[in-house]
This record gives sequence, structure tokens and C-alpha cells, in this order.
Amino acid sequence: MDQDQFWRIIDEACGRDQTRSEEWDRRLQDVLIRHTPDEILDWDRIFDRLAIRAYTVDLWGAAYVINGGASDDGFYYFAVG
Repeated sequence: MDQDQFWRIIDEACGRDQTRSEEWDRRLQDVLIRHTPDEILDWDRIFDRLAIRAYTVDLWGAAYVINGGASDDGFYYFAVG
């Protein structure tokens, strides 16, 4: 799996409808279960790599300003959720 396929899975599961974000986890599971275990592990590795890259001072500052603070968990949900 490459990063383009990773984003296609995100798009299929989550789409562009921000109002239905509470359903994303279930829909993502529904999409991923159709893939092989190796593809799911590859997807997870890409997710982890992108999440780590999101940990920047600038993005943390944006999360802090937008949310009125940013704990570790709060930043994680802001950056990847």
C-alpha cells in the first residue's frame, strides 16, 4: 500500500462530509476489513508516520489557539481526527 491508496481509503470511509465525523471510525473499519491483514498493517504504518509528522510547534500552536488550549490528547485529536 502506498500513500495514495491510504488517502483513497480515507476518502472512501470519511468522504468530505464533516458533519458525519462521529461515524468515521466505524466507516473506516468497514473499508479496512475488505483489505488483507498486510494491507491493514501498511495502512496503520502510514497513519502513524503521518501522525508523527503532524507534531510540529506551528500545528500545536494552531490547536492551542483554536481550541483554547491543547493537551496531548487534545492535540492528537486536533491533528489526526
